[in-house]
Amino acid sequence: MQRVKMPKQLSQLFSNPYIIKILKQKGITSIRQYQKFEVSRLPYPTQVFSRQTLRLLWQLLTKHKNDKVVIYGDYDADGVISTFLMYDTLKTLLKHKYIYSYLPNRYKEGYGLTETALNNIMKLDPRLVILVDNGITSIKGVRTLRKSGIDVIIIDHHTPLKDLPLANVIIHPTLSKLYPQETPASVLVFLISIYIANKVQKSSYPIKYIDLAGLSIITDVMPLIGINRFIIKKTLNKLRTNPYPIIDKIKKRSGYSQNDLFLLSHIIGPRFNAPGRIDTPNTVYELLINEETENAEESIEKLEKINTLRQHVTKNILERYIETIRKDSSIVILTINDEIPYAEGVVGLVAAQLVRQYNKPALVFTKSGSTYRGSGRSPKHFNLIKLLQQVKGYFESVGGHKQAAGFSIRKENLTLLETKIKEILDNNATPYKINVQNEILRVDKHSNFSLIFEAIASLEPFGVGFSYPRFSIVPPYGEPYHDKNRKHLFIDFSDSTKIAIWNATENIKKNLSHLMLYGKLKRELFAGRSNYLLVVDSIAPVDSQSNSWHT
Repeated sequence: MQRVKMPKQLSQLFSNPYIIKILKQKGITSIRQYQKFEVSRLPYPTQVFSRQTLRLLWQLLTKHKNDKVVIYGDYDADGVISTFLMYDTLKTLLKHKYIYSYLPNRYKEGYGLTETALNNIMKLDPRLVILVDNGITSIKGVRTLRKSGIDVIIIDHHTPLKDLPLANVIIHPTLSKLYPQETPASVLVFLISIYIANKVQKSSYPIKYIDLAGLSIITDVMPLIGINRFIIKKTLNKLRTNPYPIIDKIKKRSGYSQNDLFLLSHIIGPRFNAPGRIDTPNTVYELLINEETENAEESIEKLEKINTLRQHVTKNILERYIETIRKDSSIVILTINDEIPYAEGVVGLVAAQLVRQYNKPALVFTKSGSTYRGSGRSPKHFNLIKLLQQVKGYFESVGGHKQAAGFSIRKENLTLLETKIKEILDNNATPYKINVQNEILRVDKHSNFSLIFEAIASLEPFGVGFSYPRFSIVPPYGEPYHDKNRKHLFIDFSDSTKIAIWNATENIKKNLSHLMLYGKLKRELFAGRSNYLLVVDSIAPVDSQSNSWHT
């Protein structure tokens, strides 16, 4: 990274050499790349989308101000939030009179503009349909709407097909000036609300919803770079100062006290997603619409119960089927029997758990009527949707993005699909691999761990697309010793830093001189003094670093 070209405002940040090293390991090697990664302000919508697209959008929304408008969303957190943001934008800023929000039930309509959903929309007799968090692959459904004289706007982020639907307006990251920035539908709607707010001279209006947009970034597992990163930073600040009321109420009910990404990913997100997995997402939507009603606390309690049920169903499936999974395959494919209630709603969670356990892409199917519906997840180094699009002929429908996908398939095609996918991956998985930078930095006992931790703190937040830095710890390590329960192993690595190996075996202790340790640097405060822990998360023989195993 060339300091001579560095803007003055960045010179202090980059005076820490470890910041440059960490960024370089993540593929950010120039000031220009850094400024795309860490944007200093949210770009105005005309910098993201073409003026013509935004002008057509404005014309359509104002044209139908007194007509019936249907906003058709999705049943996950991003779908519910983007539907709500679109509804409130039309109602509050443009004063639309007849707005119908329609959130599908996954067990009745399924995902996207299905035939059932289309028929139900047509019964409402709208003049404008806005598809949010879906629609980019609904070529047939959109054609039917247009032939019926209904205008269509699509605001979606899922991977498009070769041909786009014939909608009046399409807002999608691939049609953006900033592509390939991956971002959820809620952020797209948030940018639209900024555009409309400026048009009607209420520019401060959208900011109150920025933490809802941030929540969608986390629940939809979007990379923390560019626009997403800016919004997440603003979200974390808003959580500390003036959180969105429903987020604050759920947080207080949960008993969690921190305002961090864990709050969004493990506390708020699952509760926003749970109703759509078990029944209907309307419980969350009604909370957003009627946040100040007397029934808010009752609805939040209902969310808790639904989320607990969701956890139980997921755990039950994993415990029941874990022994049936083949360990030698390059992909995990699991078919769940149809007698388990709500299985269809948690297949994505099951797939995610399998990815975490085996570090392989996973497809999970469950029976739904005459077909099987399913979800897929994959590790960050694997492009799942690219693989599924190659075998799309086996599916009734398939859509998604790099690390997550949803699909439906006929029973007779299940075995054929499994055979074909394994054949493809066993022969050559390279076309589906994403180039992930080697993010491991070397440290030894002479490293300045205070400066390293300062660099880590300066580069927060970490998450998808910008993971927490990991280090290879260069021996010699020092004399290991156990804690008083003889469960964990510690090594005094330097004056301020210890190595910690949780649940270490005697075998690790005996062979330590032949092992390479990998882990993350954490800080602990004791008696007012900063101490650092290199927490080991994987170990490998010194002469074979590729064959590491997790502790």
